[in-house]
Amino acid sequence: MIREDVRTQKAITTPVVVEKRSKTARTFSVLLDPRLILWNLSLVAMGPGLVLMKLRRYRKKNAPQEFDSRRWFVDARVATDRKGPHVVFVAASYGEVLLVERLSKALLASAPGLSITWAIRDPETLDEIKVKKPNQSVAIQPFDSFYPVVKWLNKVDPDVVILMERYNFPNLAAASKIWGAKIVLVNGRAKGAYQRAGGVVRSYYRWVFGSYTTLLFQGEEDLAKVRAVCPTTTRVVQAGNIKLDVVASQIDPAKASAIRDWLMADGSAVVAAGSTDEIEEDRFVLDAFEKAREVRHFRLLLAPRNLDRIPQLLDEAHRRGFTTSLRSKDEKPADVHLLDTMGELAFAYSFAKAAYVGGSLLGMGHNLVEPLEWGIPVCYGLRRGHFETLQRLCEKSSVGFRLSTQDQLAEIWLRAISDPGFCAQVKNRAQLMLNKERGALGRTVGHLLEELQDL
Repeated sequence: MIREDVRTQKAITTPVVVEKRSKTARTFSVLLDPRLILWNLSLVAMGPGLVLMKLRRYRKKNAPQEFDSRRWFVDARVATDRKGPHVVFVAASYGEVLLVERLSKALLASAPGLSITWAIRDPETLDEIKVKKPNQSVAIQPFDSFYPVVKWLNKVDPDVVILMERYNFPNLAAASKIWGAKIVLVNGRAKGAYQRAGGVVRSYYRWVFGSYTTLLFQGEEDLAKVRAVCPTTTRVVQAGNIKLDVVASQIDPAKASAIRDWLMADGSAVVAAGSTDEIEEDRFVLDAFEKAREVRHFRLLLAPRNLDRIPQLLDEAHRRGFTTSLRSKDEKPADVHLLDTMGELAFAYSFAKAAYVGGSLLGMGHNLVEPLEWGIPVCYGLRRGHFETLQRLCEKSSVGFRLSTQDQLAEIWLRAISDPGFCAQVKNRAQLMLNKERGALGRTVGHLLEELQDL
């Protein structure tokens, strides 16, 4: 059941008027805000610890965004001759950009005068969008610090800032509000037990949530967590999970044919492991594949989240005696097919009998919907991370399998390639589950259009 927090009626009936002052005046308003000054002084005090944290992320996950100077000096390709309200979507990486693209199309269909910019954190995704969509207004998501945020606001000059899923960007949210923009969270997830927060922590989150005009969360449990620290001036809504509405995007027919020929040339069964986060997880997957191959012959499609790991994966597979095939070279069939391209995994899942979705062994998980679209059983590790609600929904519908050992993964894969009845049941259940849970995209667009009415 989709619910709206009853405490938000005041926010709904009170229109927000966006002031349009000069950029200089708005810049000084941001720079002189006492809470922002206090927060950034605390960041300076925490500086050494923050640098160490970034180094750890960079070294462990090879995350280029942690030290990309473009996030400090603001790389942007933004139109200056805008006539309508300027809506800026802030997204982390490729998966969220797919959601942004769908939301952008839906908004423009109802409000064609809008100007829309995509602000993307991941530099590789940003570069790809620049090439593939030369007419799309794009910018990089700034570091959440005083200087880059103020520079970003001057370059981008948003009327509405829409953050995808993540909300804990105090500088970006608070400064955008002072700048005169509305701030909206879409498809949000409440990550903390805020109902137990007190003292400084409670005040901090009241400040962060108070910067938003509207918070659109995925589930009722998210609302329950944030109610205690969310001010009544912020509209709080359960809109559902829009990832359940985003079906696999259309793919170029020639590319689709090439993927089919690459994976299915000899007719062998294929299982997939997508968006694996770290080499330890790749080894976990290869261990399971090795065990299952002792029982029956089939092939593995392995798609790491970070393509820089491809040479390491080639070495790991060869060390185990497996032959390999790279998608970028359309090589002949092998034991392990490595998907070393971007934007093709969602379609490639259609050729798999079952899938393991990475990030769930050591990280925060990844989206399960792409394999479920094709009606195949989906496996994942013990880490719920950002996808707890979706994982539990899959388990309730008997289409998702949470596991902790290579043996368990090997068992599911063997069952999927040898038991047609099991596969047929999963496919039927997955379709019923997705049909029942969908509708969040339309609700989200409706709420965003409400925010745009007085602009």
